[in-house]
Amino acid sequence: MEVRKIKADKLNILGRLREDVGLKREEVEAHIKKLEIPDLSCSTSYLCKLEKLGTDKKPSLELAIELCKMYKCRLEDIYPNLKDKLKGLKVC
Repeated sequence: MEVRKIKADKLNILGRLREDVGLKREEVEAHIKKLEIPDLSCSTSYLCKLEKLGTDKKPSLELAIELCKMYKCRLEDIYPNLKDKLKGLKVC
């Protein structure tokens, strides 16, 4: 009997948030396409790159907002130091 090894993805917080709500990358891609927002896209390969453990890539703010709606999370979950970045901004 031959045993095959299955390579499991090592996911960062973004990947774990997606898995926690039970979504597949293909479902996320389809949902983002369905929104038909100009300049907003998210392929499964791009999601894979974003979710890879150890990556420093983050989604655009527009994409992060849509992902938060789907994953039922907050922006702070995706951008851990968001509050620190916003403190330096002046809002009119």
